[in-house]
Amino acid sequence: MMRGRDRPTAIVAGVCLLGMAVAGPAAASVVRVAEGSACPSPEQVVTELRRLLRDDTGVSVGSGEGTQVDVTDLGDRVRVFTRGAERTLPDTARRCDERARSVAVFAALVLEPPGAADSSPPPAAPPPIAPPPSRPVTSTPPLPLSAPPAIAIPIPPAPLVLELEAAAVFDVAPSGGSDTAGGGGALRINALRDRLGLTAGLGAQWQGSVAVGPGRAQLVRVPLDLGLRGVLRRGRLEADASLGLVLALLDAQGQGFPVNHGGDGLDVGVRAAVGVRAWVSERLALVARLHASYSPSPPVLHVDPSVAAVSAPAVWIGLDLGVATRIR
Repeated sequence: MMRGRDRPTAIVAGVCLLGMAVAGPAAASVVRVAEGSACPSPEQVVTELRRLLRDDTGVSVGSGEGTQVDVTDLGDRVRVFTRGAERTLPDTARRCDERARSVAVFAALVLEPPGAADSSPPPAAPPPIAPPPSRPVTSTPPLPLSAPPAIAIPIPPAPLVLELEAAAVFDVAPSGGSDTAGGGGALRINALRDRLGLTAGLGAQWQGSVAVGPGRAQLVRVPLDLGLRGVLRRGRLEADASLGLVLALLDAQGQGFPVNHGGDGLDVGVRAAVGVRAWVSERLALVARLHASYSPSPPVLHVDPSVAAVSAPAVWIGLDLGVATRIR
């Protein structure tokens, strides 16, 4: 049974077997893989090509005399060009080893098309049979050759990618003044197929305090959000934006009152975020993200019976700084 990770290689081989039968003579003894690709690297492509080509003595990285193989990393896909033939291979998961194998299969089939190494002479034709002398020999016009039917090869769907993020969070409520600024942490999981997916996060944030009569109220905020997420990739850089709902459990503790009380409430609102990520390796990225949430009806928190209750801030703005890892 063919595994999912081998399907791009099988598809490339099928397309090349149909389209490269007339690609030209066998590969030159010198093959150069151009530099510049990050995933796969030129060295990975050279390693795979040496396993596939019959004459691998001249396969190396660089430019110069010989046949050139150009590989371009386009983020969620990779393009290979050699001897006038070009193919773009989709791969949103950025599996560099699989990319190198698929690129090498395509290049090898172009450089050494099937049947190019069969140098044995064709079998001798049988002697012609003379027609009976009593019947005239007539020539039959050749039948017209028709083009082979086109074969539609389905493109497999993009794989589902799961990511986990851990970040330090710095939040502030503009309407509550600088005293409401605070920090905490958050965990986030992203599920992505191609450029769209879902995101969910859970945080714990210790905020500052707000003035309430003669005392103050210390705030603790625990938000849970769920939303839609879109991603745009350019090489190792990635920009994302998300929009969804947020539920935040608020806890206020009175300070400086004759009798201090605690109050809690549930804050329901919307959350939007934009961020950038830089992938330092195939599975690890640095994350920076701005987020904002708005509650049309923030809860009222009672912290002292003799003083007016405190109303939670309606707007929160914050910054996430952390790391992300691809777990699938």
